[in-house]
Formats: sequence, structure tokens, C-alpha cells
Amino acid sequence: MRGGKCLMPVFALGKAQELLLILNEHWRTHADQLSHIPIYYQGNLANRALSIFNTHRNLMGDKLRMELESGQNPFKFQPIDKLDAIAESTLPLVIIASPGMLQNGPSRELFVKWAPYPENGVIFTGYSVEGSLAKKVIDSDKNIVVGD
Repeated sequence: MRGGKCLMPVFALGKAQELLLILNEHWRTHADQLSHIPIYYQGNLANRALSIFNTHRNLMGDKLRMELESGQNPFKFQPIDKLDAIAESTLPLVIIASPGMLQNGPSRELFVKWAPYPENGVIFTGYSVEGSLAKKVIDSDKNIVVGD
């Protein structure tokens, strides 16, 4: 709502898929406010896991299975292959990216690029181990310095 970007660092398996489903339902419920804000996810492993979830529909709960049978695909999100395009975007967006503790990879790249701007935010979605950048951010009430 501030016009910025929201980074959600996640572990690629399990948590990413659960969050995508939760966000999908929330966006649908609040379409009048959120339909213009895209949800992206980054990561090949998360993408492959989504195809497994989609393939094994018989193991899903009734609500999810009924959605799929009605023609809606709750697993259809916009994967990001080129992180630079998202990183440089000036539009509001939500991105789920791994790894969850911001130690390296796409989530850290986006965090470092977006953190200085107050319109942007980060939502931690799971446990953060002591000594990780995610834990430092969670425990900090001031600015933190991110080294290379």
C-alpha cells in the first residue's frame, strides 16, 4: 500500500508453496485493493516443487482439489528468470525468493537493493538462525550494515 516492493525470503520447499497459496487467496478476497500488485516467486527448486504439487492433486485437501477441478489453478504464479528486471522495477510488487535467511542468492540481492527505501518492506516467513542476516534484521531496531 506504500507503493513499494515486499520481499518475502523463504525456504524453497514447503513454505514457498504454502505462502503462494495463502497470498493467492488473500489477493482474491481483496481484489479491489490488491489486483494491480503482482506476486512473483524466484527459484527453480520452488518452481519444480509447484509442478509436483500440481501433479499429485489426490494428496491435497478438499478445498484445493475443488479449486483445481473448477478450472482455477492456485499454483499459477509468475516465475522470475531475470532477477534484474524485478530488482529495477518501480512498480509495487510482492516477491517470494530464497533463501530464507538472506545469507546469499536472490533474496539477499533484492534485500540489499531495496532495503534503503522506506516504501519497501520485508516479511520474514520462518525461523532465522542466530548469526544470519535475517536474524540480524529481525533483532535490529536501527540501521544495519550489510557487508559483501
